[in-house]
Amino acid sequence: MPLHRHMLRKLLRGRRGVAAVELAIAAPVFILLLMAVIDFGRAIDQTIRLENAARAGAQYGLVFPDDTAGIEARVRNALAGWSDVTPTAPLTCECASPGAPCTASCARILTVSVTRPFTAAFFVTVTTLSANVVLRIA
Repeated sequence: MPLHRHMLRKLLRGRRGVAAVELAIAAPVFILLLMAVIDFGRAIDQTIRLENAARAGAQYGLVFPDDTAGIEARVRNALAGWSDVTPTAPLTCECASPGAPCTASCARILTVSVTRPFTAAFFVTVTTLSANVVLRIA
C-alpha cells in the first residue's frame, strides 16, 4: 500500500481537531444571535424608560391637565440625559356626538406621548420607540 493512501486513511479516521472545526462553524451564528439579543434588550430597556417618563407626565397632568409645558417638562426630567426625545401632551374632548363642540358635558382626554429614535448598535436598523398614556379627566 502506498504511503499517501495510508496517510489519507489515517487522516479521515482521525478525530483530532473536530471540535475546533465545529466551533469555527457555530461561533459566527452564536455571535450574531448574541448581538441581536443585545440590541433587542437595549430597545426594551429604552421603551420601559419612555413608559415611565410618560407616566410621570401623566401624573402631573392629572393635577394640571392644561399645563402642556409642565407635562412635557416632567417627561424630559424623567429622561435626564436624553436630548432626542419628543414629548407631546394634547388635551382633547370626547363628546357623545362626533364633531360636537367641546362643552362641560364632554370628557376631556389627555394623551401623554413620548418618542425617541433608536439606532441598533450592531444591525443597521433605525426605528422610533414610543410610549403613550391616555387619561380621562373628569
